[in-house]
Amino acid sequence: MTTAAKSCPPKPSSDRVASPSAWRLADFAPFALAALITAAALAVLVRIDGLEQSHWRDVERGEVVRDLDTVRSRLELSLTAPLLRTLGVAAYISARGDISKSEFAAVARVVLEGNRNIRDMVVSRGTVIAMVYPEPGNEAAIGIDFRNLPLQWPSVARSISSRQPGMNGPVKLVQGGTALIVRHPIYLPDQAGPDRFFGIVGIALDIPGIFSEAGLTRSDRTLDIAIRGSDGLGSGGDVIFGDPHLFATDAVQMDVLLPNGTLRLAGRPKEGWTRNGSFRMVGAVLLLFVAGVSFGTAIHITMRERARRTLIESEERFRATFEQVAVGVIHTAFDGSLIRCNRRFADMVGYSPEELSRMHYEDVTHPEDSSSARDIHRRLVEGGLDNVICEKRYQRRNGSFVWARARTSVLRDATGAPLHVVTVAEDITERKAQEAEIRHLAFFDILTGLPNRRLFLDRLTETRSSDSDGGTFGALIFVDLDNFKTLNDTQGHRIGDMLLTEVGERLRRSVRAGDTVARLGGDEFVVMLDTLGPDRAVATGHARDVADDILARLAEPYRLEGHVHYSSASIGIALFQGAESSNDDLLKQADVAMYHAKSAGRNTLRFFDPAMQDALSARAELEADLRRAVEQREFCLYYQPQVDAAGRVIGAEGLIRWQHPRRGLVPPGEFIPVAELSDLILPIGRQVVDMACAELAAWQKRPETRNLVLSINVSARQLRQNDFVGEIRDVLARSGIDPAGLKMELTESVLLQDLDDCADKMALLRGIGMTLSLDDFGTGYSSLAYLKRLPLSQIKIDRSFVNDVLVDPNDATIARAIIALGKSLGLSVIAEGVEQREQWRFLQAEGCDQAQGYLFGRPMPARDFLALATTGTGVLAAD
Repeated sequence: MTTAAKSCPPKPSSDRVASPSAWRLADFAPFALAALITAAALAVLVRIDGLEQSHWRDVERGEVVRDLDTVRSRLELSLTAPLLRTLGVAAYISARGDISKSEFAAVARVVLEGNRNIRDMVVSRGTVIAMVYPEPGNEAAIGIDFRNLPLQWPSVARSISSRQPGMNGPVKLVQGGTALIVRHPIYLPDQAGPDRFFGIVGIALDIPGIFSEAGLTRSDRTLDIAIRGSDGLGSGGDVIFGDPHLFATDAVQMDVLLPNGTLRLAGRPKEGWTRNGSFRMVGAVLLLFVAGVSFGTAIHITMRERARRTLIESEERFRATFEQVAVGVIHTAFDGSLIRCNRRFADMVGYSPEELSRMHYEDVTHPEDSSSARDIHRRLVEGGLDNVICEKRYQRRNGSFVWARARTSVLRDATGAPLHVVTVAEDITERKAQEAEIRHLAFFDILTGLPNRRLFLDRLTETRSSDSDGGTFGALIFVDLDNFKTLNDTQGHRIGDMLLTEVGERLRRSVRAGDTVARLGGDEFVVMLDTLGPDRAVATGHARDVADDILARLAEPYRLEGHVHYSSASIGIALFQGAESSNDDLLKQADVAMYHAKSAGRNTLRFFDPAMQDALSARAELEADLRRAVEQREFCLYYQPQVDAAGRVIGAEGLIRWQHPRRGLVPPGEFIPVAELSDLILPIGRQVVDMACAELAAWQKRPETRNLVLSINVSARQLRQNDFVGEIRDVLARSGIDPAGLKMELTESVLLQDLDDCADKMALLRGIGMTLSLDDFGTGYSSLAYLKRLPLSQIKIDRSFVNDVLVDPNDATIARAIIALGKSLGLSVIAEGVEQREQWRFLQAEGCDQAQGYLFGRPMPARDFLALATTGTGVLAAD
């Protein structure tokens, strides 16, 4: 018994395996014969039914052809008679050479008598209608040139060129109504050469009358009829009666023959083509009878044969189960030797079943799992366990391993005596790999491969816990990329992702092997430095060195998809020692320091200081107030006068103010930076445009202020919007102002992001009629190249040059050069920040066109500005 048990079971003989399969095929033989008999009966019945239906259809179509031919004959008669009448009139005129109005009336009266379907008759001289009968009610037709009727002229032209009669319509008549028109060209014989074209005789036929004579409008009509062939074009013309879809069906069709044209008729019974169902009822009963007898016999034969075979097949299935299950099955003796295993387990470990039958279970157990496997086997043998489920690794022949979920139990005989150990092993290697991948995704960033926020916080907690006595310093370096959103918006997310990946690599190279670099999300990264020593100054210096190195590395050029890109970062640093602060507090501190770095001009670093938190709280409060201000529209415009060279007010610059409910009037310097960082600058900018256009509309309604120009500032964020120009168009349309009165001032920094896009949008604004001014000229990246490319009207000298123009030769030279440059490019020049008469005299002497500043007036409410602007004289503020 033991010897037999230790060998793998022999395969069943081929005869015994094949026999059940042959019997199963034999099961279908009676049913196949029954199906064949039923199919033969069905084929005979279908053939007979087909002949019956064909005969029925021929009879029915013959009736439709007869009725439709009657309609065709009536239509031909109704349409041919008028054509012959036109031929007679044409012959009359051709024979006489001309016809007078009275003669035409007499002839037409004869033609129309007794034919109620003729509405009127016309005769043209050339292509212009000269006479119509009856004339009352049809006067509008006289004088019409057929060449000016695009729907009729092609048909008229064909009749003239072919000298044949023609039909046109249905057409709408200029004198009202719709009709079919039959025409015949009139040619006069000419002894000296070819016949000479005289004109056309035409008759307008009443469509309902024609169709009524043909029997198409009878209520007892049994056919659905449609007619196509407008202008006599037959199947090529439009449908003039009935349902157009009838021509796409199996309806009977025939032609209505006309002189020089045809109409196409289609007809079928109103209830559709019918079928003779009497034979089908008889055939269905016969077919059911034949099928019932045939299949009843087949079922009786098959059930008797299957009852005889069931026991044999059941035994074969039981024997095959061991080899066919989708899991590995292992029978193990109490001494640990493998008795037998199925093919699935053999494939899992890379051995043959014969090889496994000569091995011990530890030979295929992973070394790290051998101890636990021995313990489980011992307890099963000793009776301490009945069964156990565990996950373990099996060692493969090639040295790799496979994960399995193993269910092990003791197999007993009928008396309960133990026989051997049985293990069912399910391969879970793929599941384990997926679990490992899930764990990786849970703790690592997919894009950069860096630890994510979760793993970073775990490591931060572990680092702080390991130094619970606070003996050494660590540092968090919070890295936020500058202007990353702009890169994403302009270059696309693919380039943005490539940049983030490269940033991650550069950060890795900037730190020690034991330090942690993580991506928190978006363009935010954090570096954790630990074991910086017990001295704060030393730790601070080391953290600064690492942060400086990071700034330098991140500022180096990036080559992404063949193009060079540049980026920079703002860094906030927070030192920590032991567990004195929570993880969230440390991250907030580093984040606060980073925002201070951004506020300091970006591409720099800041260490956290407690005072920063107070500033951040104040900024958060201001931002919340600012959001409410946008919703409540708490902003207003103040207007600073702009004067020409003679000191006359020619316009103003609209400067935003915030009417805070508690703090009063807030100047823009306090809230615009916050608006820029929080994306509120866009709705604020839209409100500025709305207020400026509304005020300008009021100015343009008054004669004394209609020529004033109002300037407003446009931020870089506004100009980068895809729909910016569309928004401006909408506001201009709503306000109804003359766009020439609105001037937009753009700073040089606006032009640095995408000069081509800026130039395109500025050109569109100029096309609307607005004027454009370059603000703060000379303070940014002044370039003749972009001055030549941009559709500017004006440049503004920055106040920094005007302030010291009288005392600093360099500022005087710069101001003088800007004025000269503007003149050479055909641009007007305005100076801002003019506060002294001497400054204004200097600028006037150099040819400056316009100015604004405290010398002429401070920013003021609209009513004060209008009072100042309408004085009619030059204006200077008191010294």
